[in-house]
Amino acid sequence: MTGRQIEALRDALCSAFDQDSLDQMLCFRLDKDRERLVGSGPRQAVVFKVINVAVREGWLAQLLHAAKSCNPGNFDLRKFCEEHPELIGEGGAAYCSSGRAPATQDGSVDNFVPLSIGSSFEPFFSRGPGDNADWALVIRILNSGQRDVTVCRAVYFLDPQDLVPIIPDAKRSQVHSTGFEVKFGEQWKLFECSLKPGAETITYVPLRAKATAVELPHGRRGELLLDYLLDGRAAQHRAAL
Repeated sequence: MTGRQIEALRDALCSAFDQDSLDQMLCFRLDKDRERLVGSGPRQAVVFKVINVAVREGWLAQLLHAAKSCNPGNFDLRKFCEEHPELIGEGGAAYCSSGRAPATQDGSVDNFVPLSIGSSFEPFFSRGPGDNADWALVIRILNSGQRDVTVCRAVYFLDPQDLVPIIPDAKRSQVHSTGFEVKFGEQWKLFECSLKPGAETITYVPLRAKATAVELPHGRRGELLLDYLLDGRAAQHRAAL
């Protein structure tokens, strides 16, 4: 975030919450104790510290969602979120997109509203072969178009500098040898996922250690390659995370 964005968000949160309601929002929506998090002080100083901690630890988007849900009618907060959609996304991850109309298998180009893909670092308990992790890079996929989309396969590729701490025995893709399979469903066993317009699904990459948005901001978390069907036609979508 820039200094001006931090100032604008501080003012918006101060407009939306007094000290007591801020404490309740942090506790009820985010399971955080403000006193332990940033201590006490003047409201503007406290809010400023909360924002800085959220940015540093990678839960800024969750903070914005929590604030919106607790006070959806506040003009200043709503205005900030509308002016900075890249900071809020859906479900706690800022969405991004390649912005390119993908080529279909016959070489033509479809007039496609790209799938929107977001990511965030989150605590994540998983136990199993090739999947022992307490943290994950959680990936959210939103169908931002007007037609049904079926994701046939999703493959994650590390950043060229291998900065994301993926677990050493993560399962490699059977199709793309340099990538890693990511799956869908309640037990994370499905290759395919169908999305209605406006629907969202999540998948994840298991991590061997905690990572934060400060260390690895959007654009430095690798790439996701999606094989999908749109109106019965096969295409691909690649997006930086």
